[in-house]
Amino acid sequence: MKAAAFEELRTEIKFARAGLSTMVVRPLALGIIGVIDRIESNSEPDDGFIGSVVEELLDVLLTVGVVQIEAVGVVDPRLHAVQSVSGGSGDLVVEQLIRRGFTIENAVLRPAHVTAIRLEPSE
Repeated sequence: MKAAAFEELRTEIKFARAGLSTMVVRPLALGIIGVIDRIESNSEPDDGFIGSVVEELLDVLLTVGVVQIEAVGVVDPRLHAVQSVSGGSGDLVVEQLIRRGFTIENAVLRPAHVTAIRLEPSE
């Protein structure tokens, strides 16, 4: 009986710690994401130094549990905010990333902003 109660308490503490760390990390992560947006919107894509700074910031986010949303494949409305659509009448597929999206603890901090294309259904 005591062992089960202790195990339940350990589980509750684990979830409480995870929630607290998310509450602390979230505002910091959103600030870093804003800096990445500013850098990417105001620099040349071929600038190696700027690219390396962005990669370092993305690595910092990853170390605190913030994961970049992949912008490939079929559009997932939970993860992708579609800015424009072109093409036929089939499945909606990510065409291009406009703005990076991120998750923390499987919760969306910001969806990835993308353009999408509708693929023609295969016959």
